Amino acid sequence: MASGTLSAIGANGEMVFLGLVYKGVPMSPDLFSNFVNLSNQYRSQHGLPQGTYSGINRKAVSAQAVQVTFHVDFNDGIGPRRGSVRLDSWGPRAMAVNGSNIPEHLADEENSMMNVVIASFRQNEQMMAQLRQGAMNRVQSDIARSKAQNEAINARREASNAAFDQHTSKLDAQSGANDAHNDNIDRSSKIFQDYTLDRSVVRDTENGERGTVTNSYADSLVRGNPDRFQLVPNQDLIKGKDY
Repeated sequence: MASGTLSAIGANGEMVFLGLVYKGVPMSPDLFSNFVNLSNQYRSQHGLPQGTYSGINRKAVSAQAVQVTFHVDFNDGIGPRRGSVRLDSWGPRAMAVNGSNIPEHLADEENSMMNVVIASFRQNEQMMAQLRQGAMNRVQSDIARSKAQNEAINARREASNAAFDQHTSKLDAQSGANDAHNDNIDRSSKIFQDYTLDRSVVRDTENGERGTVTNSYADSLVRGNPDRFQLVPNQDLIKGKDY
């Protein structure tokens, strides 16, 4: 689905899927229903029985994201499973998915190990940073040339996908460390979302306002008045304003 996706099945039927991105398919406002439909669609296409989901417990992580714990039976002879998934909406036709599930009779025994697996998931941040910096350099170069040539630029920035939240069966167990972890995920999700949808954050130096707009519109603002409008680098994104 996206660069850096991890999907694995354990010896006892344990499943983990990190960094998945579904694009180009209609999405309803109910993110978990989208997840169930897409999962069962995949299973059907691969000759697998449909999953039966129950015991759903939801918690909003942000305005665009939800964490859900659930029980599911894939009707594959293994029996009920205990699962958790984080779903991030990227608009009406895109969604990011990070989740896992463990057979119910092994969940208590293997949950700590699953946490270790999830926590170890990393994308190549050095490579992603280089790609993002290269894209920013191209944007600045195009802006300089546009003063003389009045040509449009197309800036693309690469961003890493969100690492999965700490796997937990108690959604109400929040701490300062977990809040910081969720903020990092929200920031990474914002960066990757803007890259995927060709968007940039622009600030107005005269009145302090800032907003997310398409790359083409961002380019026209900066080219038209570079002293007033500036592109906001990823490291300067502000929680509550930009994501």
